[in-house]
Amino acid sequence: MLQKYFALCVDDDQAILNQLAMQVEDHFKEFCEFEYAESADEALSIYQELVQNGHRVWLVICDQIMPGMPGDELLAKIHESDNRIIKVLLTGQAGIDSAIRAINHAGLNYYIEKPWERNALLMILDKLKFQYDMTFILNEMNLQFASSLNLDETLSIVFYNILNIIRAEAGSIFLMDDRKPELVCRICQGPKDSSILGL
Repeated sequence: MLQKYFALCVDDDQAILNQLAMQVEDHFKEFCEFEYAESADEALSIYQELVQNGHRVWLVICDQIMPGMPGDELLAKIHESDNRIIKVLLTGQAGIDSAIRAINHAGLNYYIEKPWERNALLMILDKLKFQYDMTFILNEMNLQFASSLNLDETLSIVFYNILNIIRAEAGSIFLMDDRKPELVCRICQGPKDSSILGL
């Protein structure tokens, strides 16, 4: 089964969930699907089902003040399960104590006050997605280097993934040649003509 990426939005106010859906779904449609929950218990159930089905949850946007379990506690439970997930606390009522608990115990990535402005929200989420992508690449890179038999091949794969994340058409890594004092293109994606660099 193909692994899909998901974002999970949690708020006991259906109007807030509708607003989030209108603002974020189209923006991230090429990357992930969205799930919505009206309580922390429902969110945990959806999260566990997605993970059991082999999918990856990359983002949880959660209100703080909800009946039953508060948002910071939900985020802490999800953080215990997978600390790579980006966690955003969305609230208009939480005090500084809730934010501190979320930062210290849930690995909170961002705190957004209600009401928010759509463009500001999308800019924040784009930055957090870039952070998530880079963290994922670095984790994969560590695993590949740890088990690699061919360092050049591993570097090429990692470099290719980094170029994809930063949306670059081409890139190169130049290293000094051991035998003579000149730079040699060791890893190249795209054009390999170093004369354009003035080297």
